[in-house]
Amino acid sequence: MYVKDIYPLILEAFSQGKTFSFPINGTSMQPLFHPQTKVEIAKMTDIKVNDIVFYRRIDGSFVLHRVVGIFDDELVLMGDHQRVKEIGIKKSSCFAKAVAYYNAKGRKKALKGFWYRLYVFSLRFMLVRRFYIKCLH
Repeated sequence: MYVKDIYPLILEAFSQGKTFSFPINGTSMQPLFHPQTKVEIAKMTDIKVNDIVFYRRIDGSFVLHRVVGIFDDELVLMGDHQRVKEIGIKKSSCFAKAVAYYNAKGRKKALKGFWYRLYVFSLRFMLVRRFYIKCLH
């Protein structure tokens, strides 16, 4: 399943005030999200640092990455499993943000709370990010 194929369904759900859940591909958001982790997204209302936004790149590909900086109308984004920042991302290219995910047991986990905030805080330290990346390979 490709996001480009379900994109109209996502927009339809948002037009009805609903969220949308789907399994993700890729490893850029490990260790939080693994391939086939089901992520729940909601229509973008506002953007804050540490939000996980869903956006469309200029080449048409869809990406789910964390906001690490905001400058006027542009964002700096980076996957949790990456060390390279994507700069100059227009806010207008972001159409959704992750609000929850489903763990391996199928339990819904909101992206909030003490342990989640501790995880996000730990990502600020490059040493910890390198440790996460090394442990996953």
